[in-house]
Amino acid sequence: MRPGGCALGRCDHTDGRCGPGLCRVVFGCADGGDPGLLGPDLCWSPAHAGVGALWLAGFGLPLPHPDFAVVQVPPMYRGIPVVARRFMAAATRLGVDVQVWTVNEPDQMVHLLDIGVGAIMTDWPRVLRDLLQARGQWQPDPSRA
Repeated sequence: MRPGGCALGRCDHTDGRCGPGLCRVVFGCADGGDPGLLGPDLCWSPAHAGVGALWLAGFGLPLPHPDFAVVQVPPMYRGIPVVARRFMAAATRLGVDVQVWTVNEPDQMVHLLDIGVGAIMTDWPRVLRDLLQARGQWQPDPSRA
């Protein structure tokens, strides 16, 4: 196991929280090793090839069931929309949760929620919270009650 994997294990990030997009490379899982190297509960997002395959699946290209449960993506990449209805349809069909970063515009947040993204990362969490409250979708953290 590479040092990054050791650090991840010490921090106990194998509890279903997602690691960075390149974690399979950084932590040694993409070089022919067992994807479960850090345990079966490690949640990771694929790099460009996995996201691209999912994006193409939105246009009807066949994609075998992916070995990832979540993608963390920007709304657009080099001017090309990543998170669109076709992408979301493919992700939903394949059981992949879509998490989008970094979204700071309320109109874009509304659009992404409307098409079914699972999470939005933002620099303005109060804006997102207020929007979710207005939509009746806010779920406060029960540990803070």
